[in-house]
Amino acid sequence: MSIFNRNKHKQTFTYFIPTPPQRSTPYQEQAFDLVTKTLNRKNIPFNIKHTAVNERGLWIIIELFGKEENLTKIISDLKETISTNIKKNENDDLEIYYEEHEEFHKNENYKA
Repeated sequence: MSIFNRNKHKQTFTYFIPTPPQRSTPYQEQAFDLVTKTLNRKNIPFNIKHTAVNERGLWIIIELFGKEENLTKIISDLKETISTNIKKNENDDLEIYYEEHEEFHKNENYKA
């Protein structure tokens, strides 16, 4: 490993946005905005690596870059922020799968 990137670590996680009910007017996706605002506020470099759409919603694969211990804390903070700031109703289906989780690698999660 190069001395220039020895403090850099990449953590990938998947964020799922369920398909909203049909509306006649546009709306803002507040849950995903909360994720990006949190990352920007904490100055964490990130990249939206891939998106996949299916009938249930939108999958977003995000890469975070930084020191491993910082990323672990950021991901923990994100989960807490999402669970405390987003009101879930019975039809909401928020799922976050990390690369280490077996669900992350199941092909049916990414079918369009």
